[in-house]
Amino acid sequence: MDRAKTDYTDMAETENMLTQAELPGVFTFINPAALTRDGNGRLSATGASGEAVADPNAKVISGALEGSNVDIARELTDLLSAQRGFELSAKVIQTADELENIANNLRS
Repeated sequence: MDRAKTDYTDMAETENMLTQAELPGVFTFINPAALTRDGNGRLSATGASGEAVADPNAKVISGALEGSNVDIARELTDLLSAQRGFELSAKVIQTADELENIANNLRS
């Protein structure tokens, strides 16, 4: 197996041959709902989604930072829901412990 050179060129290994890798791009589809999920945020075209149409104006900008894609309001409400669930679980355990103590005291 040949090793790729470390020369900052995007390369991909295909059947023991090194070829220039395709740069990422922005594509549109006739029916984007028909794309299939491959995992890790990757999507694949299907017959129902139509052919991928590349945006010729899309660019890869070196050194640019991606903006946040997190909805902070939703994350906070999910955190509050999880916290309330934890509090309820802790209260159930505490109540069960108190009931066991009462039962033990009645036996004595």
